[in-house]
Amino acid sequence: ASDVAVLRVRGKDAQSKEPPKGLMQPLPRGRSDKLLVGQNVFAFGNPFGLEHSLSRGIISGVSRKLDGAGGRPISGVIQTDASINPGNSGGPLLNSDGEVIGVNTAILSGSGMFAGVGLAIPMKTVQQNVESIISKGFVKRPLLGIVFAPDVMDQELQLNGIMVMKVVPDGPAAVAGVRPMRGGRLGDVVVDMDGKRINSTDDLFGLLE
Repeated sequence: ASDVAVLRVRGKDAQSKEPPKGLMQPLPRGRSDKLLVGQNVFAFGNPFGLEHSLSRGIISGVSRKLDGAGGRPISGVIQTDASINPGNSGGPLLNSDGEVIGVNTAILSGSGMFAGVGLAIPMKTVQQNVESIISKGFVKRPLLGIVFAPDVMDQELQLNGIMVMKVVPDGPAAVAGVRPMRGGRLGDVVVDMDGKRINSTDDLFGLLE
């Protein structure tokens, strides 16, 4: 979920560090870790180029998972039935108090049009990314250089962990000697990290975050 930009807004005067009063009003940030199914939400955006559009719905589910860049899952994703269409992505998802609890990011649909399942990145994740951009200039995440086997494969093979399917050449895992699946031979299996049991890729990426 690094598809986030941080903008610095200044006045017309190049020496001014603050925008003119009344030009912009920041939205208050809410908490995304205390959401309840059935809670009212509001999605802002520009669907199909229709500016300043608002749709209303409820939270249909919490703690969903969305595949992010490089296959790294984004956890805690908010599911809503508020209409999200092309042009809504990147807009805020608000609670009834007008606080931003997430950023609209995707829909699940076979046709490409909204079908009642919209997804939003939780505010907690967005805030972590923004803080990283401000302090470092980019979103920094741990890199292993490993492609893991699907969890269902690990379960079918009755492995007590998650198996390494591929290793990125010259990556951290390759340098450390981690062995991938090759020639019918099973790859190394990650069973714990930092003393904590690893049963799925969600467990591992959750610890990395």
